[in-house]
Amino acid sequence: METILIDNPGTAAMGGGVPPIITMGAVMANAIYDGAGIRLGQLPMTPARVLEALKTA
Repeated sequence: METILIDNPGTAAMGGGVPPIITMGAVMANAIYDGAGIRLGQLPMTPARVLEALKTA
């Protein structure tokens, strides 16, 4: 990813990094499901939560 800063004082500031970050929860949940076969629906997806889900699966 390359960041390009544009000097445009007539435009309000915008968050450029926000859109990719909001999908990370779903990306991690799908990776855990693909690897371990369990679904986690609560953030943060800690090792303790993964272990508990594995025990109850």
